This record gives sequence, structure tokens and C-alpha cells, in this order.
Amino acid sequence: MRLNHFSRIATLNSALHQAHVNGSVARSWQFWGRFLDVATGGPGAPSDRAAQWFGNPVQTIEVKPTGPYSATADGACPVEFGNKEVAFVKPRPEAVRNLVVAREKIAADLGHLLSWPVAPVVVRTPDASFPHHSAMSLATLPSARHWGAGGHGHLNSVAETLERMRVFWTWIGDVDHNGHPQNLLYAVHNGTCAIVAIDHSYSLCHGNSADPLAVGACQGYGTMVLPGREDWTRAGLIAIAGLDWPAVENVVRRLQAIVTVDEQDRILRILRERRDHLATLLGL
Repeated sequence: MRLNHFSRIATLNSALHQAHVNGSVARSWQFWGRFLDVATGGPGAPSDRAAQWFGNPVQTIEVKPTGPYSATADGACPVEFGNKEVAFVKPRPEAVRNLVVAREKIAADLGHLLSWPVAPVVVRTPDASFPHHSAMSLATLPSARHWGAGGHGHLNSVAETLERMRVFWTWIGDVDHNGHPQNLLYAVHNGTCAIVAIDHSYSLCHGNSADPLAVGACQGYGTMVLPGREDWTRAGLIAIAGLDWPAVENVVRRLQAIVTVDEQDRILRILRERRDHLATLLGL
């Protein structure tokens, strides 16, 4: 299985070289920082907060709820914290808890390892307002809109990044980013479009845990029909294959406060087997 994985990656080296030549890979690695700069008018709190939440995954953070839970499956409550920073805490108390929280955090941290635009998430310890472990997702895009509210009109400007995100969603077995209009946010600042992916509670083969490969390729947000798309797909494959596995494993293992060892093992099996078969899942 591992030999198959590395032989597939070897066949993609020429595509990676070409991507370096035309600058697409360099732009990919720089995108997260540029995304935050666009959102805030310069480097600042969101990028610092993302790094801090990645480095310290479970925290006690005082928050002030500013609205009701959303009507989505798990519910998300808008909150303020720190210096008027905005975030969303989920799930609602009566919803399924720890695995929802873990899936949100793992997806965010894997996105952080790749420097790809996934909203930062921290695990909050229980308190009076939220008497259970919860996932707190940082609002990083001022004036953000759901993709369904006009995002497709900006597809060409973010297509390369969106195709890499489709590879990412396929890797983590996500079933909720197949064009879902509310799980991708965008904002346009000074003529530049930025995106951020949210809501990954239906990832890691949610509902299909017995077979890591049961969930097929993510359909994403319209990039599959674009010319030249396969070069972006291959660059995404190579980036994921190049992640240091101990770093991936640490993302999962350090959530022992909310995920049992058996569940950690299951999640890591999903991530490893789907990475080994990612090219096949994507039809390459």
C-alpha cells in the first residue's frame, strides 16, 4: 500500500516541477498569509490567533454569546471574546458533541499545516455558558458572504485554491462541501477575492466509518470543469503527500481530552488510507 502511494507521487513530480515553474505552487503556499492580510488590511490578529490556536489546541476562553444558535444540524452560536474578536461556538448542547468538535478541530489543524484557507478552530473547555467541550471557529473575513450569495461570479479568481481545497476535502472524507452554499465564505477587498472554508463536522467519513474509502471524491465548487484543473489537482495531491506523518498524527493524538484512543486510531486510519488512495479517488 505504501509503495503504491509513493509510486503515484513519483509520477506527479513532473507536474510539480511545472507548477513551480509557473508559480502556482508558490502562490499556494503564500495564500493563507495573503488571505489574512486581505481580510484585515495587513498582518495582524487573525494570523496570530490561528497560530496560537494551532499551538495550544485545547483552551479555557471566556466568551460572550451575541446571538442564538443557528438552525444548522449541529448549531453554531456567535460569540465575542478577547478584544471584540468574533467567533462561532458549536455544537448546541443537545447535539452530538465530542466527535463533532474533534472533526472541526482536526480539519482546521490539517488546513493550518498546509497553509490553506480553513477557518482556525480551538477546542474550548466546558464552562457555564457551554457546559461541554466545544469547537470555536474564528471569524477571519470581515463582511464575509456565503458562497451561494454570489461567490460563483468570482470563481475564476480563486479557482486554483478551490481545486486544492477539493483535494483536501476528498482527503479528509468530507461530505458537506459538494457545492454547499453556506460552508464556504468569500469576501472581496480592494478588488481581490478571498475565501475560507467552514463547517467540517461532516468530515472523516462521517456515517461511513467502517470503510475509509466509502466516501468518494468531493465535488467542490465548480472547478472540475475548468481547463487546466488537473495541474492544480496534482499540486494539491503532492502537498498532502508531502505532509510529515508524525505531524498529522499529532494533530489527532493531542485531542485525548475529547477523543478516545480507539477513535484516534480510526481517524488516523481514515487519513492514512485516503491519502494512500487519493489519486485514485480523484480519478488520476
